[in-house]
Amino acid sequence: MGAAYDLFGNGKTALKGFLGRYIVGRNGNTGSANPAAQIVLSATRTWTDVNRDFVPQANELGPLSNAAFGNPRAATLTLDPNMTFGFGNRDYTWQGSASIQHELRPGLAVNVGYFRTWYGNLTFVDNRSVTPANFDPYCITAPTDPRLPGGGGNQICGLYDLQPAKFGQVDELQSLAGGRRTKVFNGVDLTLNARFGQGGMLSGGLAMGSTVVDDCGAAVDNPAAGLIDTSNTNARPFTPLRFCRSTLSWSEDVQLKVHGAYPLPWNFQTSATFQSLPGIPIMATYVASGAEIARSLGRNPSAGARATAEIALIEPNTRFEDRMALLDLRFSRRFKIGPTTATGNFDLYNVFNASPITATNLQYGPQWLNALEVASGRLLRFGVQFEF
Repeated sequence: MGAAYDLFGNGKTALKGFLGRYIVGRNGNTGSANPAAQIVLSATRTWTDVNRDFVPQANELGPLSNAAFGNPRAATLTLDPNMTFGFGNRDYTWQGSASIQHELRPGLAVNVGYFRTWYGNLTFVDNRSVTPANFDPYCITAPTDPRLPGGGGNQICGLYDLQPAKFGQVDELQSLAGGRRTKVFNGVDLTLNARFGQGGMLSGGLAMGSTVVDDCGAAVDNPAAGLIDTSNTNARPFTPLRFCRSTLSWSEDVQLKVHGAYPLPWNFQTSATFQSLPGIPIMATYVASGAEIARSLGRNPSAGARATAEIALIEPNTRFEDRMALLDLRFSRRFKIGPTTATGNFDLYNVFNASPITATNLQYGPQWLNALEVASGRLLRFGVQFEF
């Protein structure tokens, strides 16, 4: 529902409000409720080819991650009935906004708006075969590197390994998290719309926001893996317990976008689009060996002496690549050919040939932070559009 109010009764200043609730289709593992699918089809185990013959031998393999692998038994993932039945149990989002729009002068208006989105009925998966007491804590020493927080070399704790007696026992329940998982976005937009000259147009503005995701209430059930979410609905697939609360701050989520167009003599027209966007987050995933884990844990990892663990060295949303600044231009001309109108377009994308990084190697090592993708380079394009 929404409402608008003419504040002074002269049609120049409007107060606007909006509130809406939207339900989302259930995207979880509902297919596992099918009896035909109730068999454990996959599991993992470590393998080190000691004799280099490229053939796994029993003495080279670690234990199965799921001891029920291949057994014709009830599926290890059980769905809470509230996942599939009952009123009001589907994923949903609430979206609300409040704004004020004012005409500064004829052809020039400014709009300031506040927006809030919050999510409900998020899901999580809990392995009921284990409890937090079945996990042993350990620490590792981060690599020394000036690119890491504090130069690296620090102790990273808050890491957990499942006790060997419980390894491979899987009895997972997927259910609604309730207040144990929350996600909230708050944002402010400032936009400007202007018309000037003989048909000129300028629009754009500044947008900033903050997103807070708190999965700590759900991740505590499995401190080794953190939160494993299979719903794929507004959720991260993996949340370590030590980073179960993540905040994308206002200063790191600032976007500037401006678009303008102006007609030129002889049926020419020019337009431009400029955007300045936040850089991508910088992450570092370190692969700790079984020997490193054992030094602190006092035993080999439950998955075997050759097991490894992926450990985040940088807290999410605390470091970012450089911002992206991109400018695109277009020049057009209309031609009248009898009853047909032809418009010729000349487009120039990424005018300054900027190369902001859009994807990097996240695994810590010699190739860490190497660019995997950058923005497309300067591009020229010609096109014609016919109307008849």
